[in-house]
Amino acid sequence: MSVVPTWLLGQHVSAFVITGATVGSDGTLTDGTTTALATMAGLWDEITLEYAPQTEEISAADSVRTNNVIVKKGSRFRCTQIMQKAKASGQSSDNAINPLNHIAVTFDYAKVVFTRASKTWTGYFLVAGYEEGIRAGKSTCSITLEMVDSGAANPALS
Repeated sequence: MSVVPTWLLGQHVSAFVITGATVGSDGTLTDGTTTALATMAGLWDEITLEYAPQTEEISAADSVRTNNVIVKKGSRFRCTQIMQKAKASGQSSDNAINPLNHIAVTFDYAKVVFTRASKTWTGYFLVAGYEEGIRAGKSTCSITLEMVDSGAANPALS
């Protein structure tokens, strides 16, 4: 019997939304609505999810060997969007033309939800960086998000 590999492709991301979030005086994260909601279908170019542990070198004073120990676990998320000069036909009137720019300049925190294959991944992040690359061909913008402790499993996979 012949078998071909079944790779996970970009087209297997069936839903992808980034929502700006605000922090209340008690620390509660609240998802934004309408213009804070960025449906990325048809706009994203790349998604990078990175496991980013924080380590500390812990070893005896008389040891000559480095011994890095994970002291905290975290995630980093980066999304690159193909920039538009006008809204795509599927974008609602409330959506920004280039939603990653809107999220980055308007909010300090963001919620990311995306579904690939049959798994949905959800997480809250600090907006840690934004950049644009303008060139002759495809122009892109990227947002970098770093994990925050939201008091629950973050990010969560269901």
